[in-house]
Amino acid sequence: MESELLKRFSTKIGISKYHFDILIDEKFGSYLEITEVKKEGNKQRIIIISEDMKIFGDAFNRSRKELRKHNRKIKKALSFVDNQIDEESRYHPNANKHWNSMDDEKLEKLYIEGKSISELAQIFGRKDVAIVGRLKKIQFEDHSST
Repeated sequence: MESELLKRFSTKIGISKYHFDILIDEKFGSYLEITEVKKEGNKQRIIIISEDMKIFGDAFNRSRKELRKHNRKIKKALSFVDNQIDEESRYHPNANKHWNSMDDEKLEKLYIEGKSISELAQIFGRKDVAIVGRLKKIQFEDHSST
């Protein structure tokens, strides 16, 4: 006897389509067949017979719970990073922004005029270390330490 399709549920996620087929046949009785079909035609199948459904469902739910816990940890870490960036932006509004040639010219001019690293950091809205790094990049050395 060939398997008889009792019900099919399908969903598409990205380039994959998933079929959840409830089937019945003499060999397995009733069972669930989950098929993933990729856009290029590749297929993957998993069959869960009805007597294993509870065990499979429990393992599936534990996995989902673990994923949610893991995702919460990731979201919490990303939130912390975002808060740090927001905090840094409050004191250094140009932190992590690219320098342009006008900034370099202004930095060079003010540095030659004798502005301190701290003063330059405030003027440019950046950390002291960013000013020192940029001065090195444009071939100036920190004169405030000499």
